[in-house]
Amino acid sequence: MVARLRRNGLLIASLVFLPSCGSGTLRGEPVPIPDTPVALRRTLAGIESRKDPEACRARARIYARLRELEDASSAELLARGDAADVEVLSQPAPPEFKSESAGRLARHFRDRAATPALCRTTLQGPLAAPLRRFVHFTIAAAFGEYSSRGEQAMALAGLAAAAGEISSAPSLKPEVQRRWQERARQYALRAEDLRSSEEPREPSPEARAFVEQDFARHLEEAARAADAATREKAQRGDPERVLEHYLAALSHYVVVRECLPEPSPADEKRLESMELVTRSLTDLLSAER
Repeated sequence: MVARLRRNGLLIASLVFLPSCGSGTLRGEPVPIPDTPVALRRTLAGIESRKDPEACRARARIYARLRELEDASSAELLARGDAADVEVLSQPAPPEFKSESAGRLARHFRDRAATPALCRTTLQGPLAAPLRRFVHFTIAAAFGEYSSRGEQAMALAGLAAAAGEISSAPSLKPEVQRRWQERARQYALRAEDLRSSEEPREPSPEARAFVEQDFARHLEEAARAADAATREKAQRGDPERVLEHYLAALSHYVVVRECLPEPSPADEKRLESMELVTRSLTDLLSAER
């Protein structure tokens, strides 16, 4: 497990490689970005029906600019911009578009990890706060790996801190605490390796699979990972595999909860499973006492 963590810097072990999918042209007509709130919102209205990469990237940039000009603490503006970046990543688009969107999402999930007021996700239980931070940094690490060495390193440093916080929870028995301490150490080492190395890098298949999914696919993968955890647990399989499946499920659910501005009733119904996954994950960690 440690070797896998060092190689990928991710806990999303249950994912498989999926090629980019979606509709739209390769690029689309360029969209100039104005610099006043009124003009920005007028531009948004003008590209509302467009799904091509240029329009999606423009929406993400516009919402980021509106946060700067109007309300940096707005979780609503943050989610709407992130939804546009997810659209960019889930369809064929120029590499520079995808790198920009992935980098912005990595930064935003790091911001959410540090600032609860930006979060739309609420978790319950004794590990709620550190687990929320850990999942947000896990997501940031995936997007960061897709984007740049620096973004990935910052996310991994956050993962190290969150894993260390989980390791200090009194409900964990000493050997479980040691495993989480080792996770924290490996994340920190990986972050340091990234900062000090200049070797060419490519995102892992696991990171690509996670980053290039649309919201519907994230919900499907969340349910699949949760089911895999349940089966593994029922068969008294490896607790570490159960743990990683639950963490993968939670990561997929959190992307949708944070970035999908207006979930449909069907989406909301599927997102309800996040509470069960969180409870199962907390019980698993506490059961190892």
